[in-house]
Amino acid sequence: MILSNHFWQKHDEAVFERIKTFKSKKNEVWLIKARKSDGTPQQYVLKAYQDHKRLVKEMEMITALHRQGLEVPAVYEQQGSYLLMEYIDGITLCEAFEKQECKWTEGDHLPESTMEIIGLLTGWLERFYQITKELEGKRMIMADVNLRNFLWTDTVFGVDFEDCREGRYEEDAGKICAYVYTYSPMATPFKKQLVNAFADTFVKELLLEGSLIYHYMDRELKMMERRRKMAIPHFK
Repeated sequence: MILSNHFWQKHDEAVFERIKTFKSKKNEVWLIKARKSDGTPQQYVLKAYQDHKRLVKEMEMITALHRQGLEVPAVYEQQGSYLLMEYIDGITLCEAFEKQECKWTEGDHLPESTMEIIGLLTGWLERFYQITKELEGKRMIMADVNLRNFLWTDTVFGVDFEDCREGRYEEDAGKICAYVYTYSPMATPFKKQLVNAFADTFVKELLLEGSLIYHYMDRELKMMERRRKMAIPHFK
């Protein structure tokens, strides 16, 4: 089909089919199902890249992070513009927070489950920063920290590393806060509390500068307004 038979024969898997398309602005990403010769199904993620350099960059980063034990998908096969990876059966952090907001009552504290996810993501980021600094010799950030790029199972997985680059950790933190604030419906009381909880946790656990987090959040919100051509309520 798209890939050669090498991978499927190696793993005793004869055929595969696309069963779902994932949302992606930069590439085409599918959930595919392979069926072994004994009939046992197995699922994978197949990603088609527009830019081969970005494929190589992401493949090398994921492979290095996986070797260091960070929660990222395993890379199984690369051919041409395609990358075959492990499928992580979870929901995005965006979906997780949406479900929690539906159950939340204004005036209440954030649920313990919400604070647990914030802690898990913060811990994941701390390890990502430590590992990449050791590997690259400089402070690397994810840059694309859309919460759809993080999956929640019983822990947190990161799944998109094409935009990794050198930068300040507060930039990632500020962007996360901006995304949290603007997920539909934007600027709700729940999301305002969520932003502050994220910022407080980043300051406490990652030792980041709170004023810089809100600076980068404000910068990202202004960029969102230009991209989306719409007004975003000022964060107070």
